[in-house]
Amino acid sequence: MFKCPHCNQRTFSFRTKLSLKPNKLFVPRKTAICKSCKKTVSVPYWSIIIEMCCFVAFVIAASSYMDYRNKIDVALAITFGFTIYMVSYLLIVPLIKWKE
Repeated sequence: MFKCPHCNQRTFSFRTKLSLKPNKLFVPRKTAICKSCKKTVSVPYWSIIIEMCCFVAFVIAASSYMDYRNKIDVALAITFGFTIYMVSYLLIVPLIKWKE
């Protein structure tokens, strides 16, 4: 659980935080409402950089080391890339107050 930046209560789950998106580069903003204080939170605009870096790293690794005919290699690469994305997003990206 993650703390709300408004009331400091742990009200946001892992899934909720992963679903939040900033309002930059043609990506529609996704916000969440705190169950405790009923205020809106989001993530900072620079969080999309983490997504892009993980995607680029996955593409480089996939193109260099994978044999696309082997379905297990493809599945492992996708699982590894998504795991790296989730861990980095959950540990680095903070929840921020959102002003309308």
